[in-house]
Amino acid sequence: MPPEEFKDVKEKIEVWMRARQIFIREKKSDDTDFQFEGKTETQVGIVIAKPKKLYNSVIVISKLELHPNHLAAFGRLNSKRKEEFIWDLKRDLIFAPATFMLEQSGDNLKSIQFAKEISFDELTEGRLIEAIDNVCRPLIWTVWVFIKRFGQPENS
Repeated sequence: MPPEEFKDVKEKIEVWMRARQIFIREKKSDDTDFQFEGKTETQVGIVIAKPKKLYNSVIVISKLELHPNHLAAFGRLNSKRKEEFIWDLKRDLIFAPATFMLEQSGDNLKSIQFAKEISFDELTEGRLIEAIDNVCRPLIWTVWVFIKRFGQPENS
């Protein structure tokens, strides 16, 4: 796709996000043709980007960085309980419309990223808002799972 078409897609997304008061800033990256960062009404941080490696798509991303208290509590579980917890979480998340990726260090969980791709031929304001919802809901669910299992973190 020619650069002027990237520009059109970028402008549409920026207008839609500003209209919903989601857009916060544009970020430059060597890996993307454009990238916006924002927060939803529910204060979930999102990224909307056109990765250079995806020729005809944009991707909507949210990332859950686990609270230090939850990281510590998870770290205190024995290996079997960690494995069971992660298995249950994966089982729940597999049914979400967004893809997810667990970032682990050894057998400890660090963060979870959720992503939804939209091809240019399907890019409408409605599809973009749907993709944002698709990456926010599993993030919120995951927060609830951690709070239920490990309690409400202090200083939240």
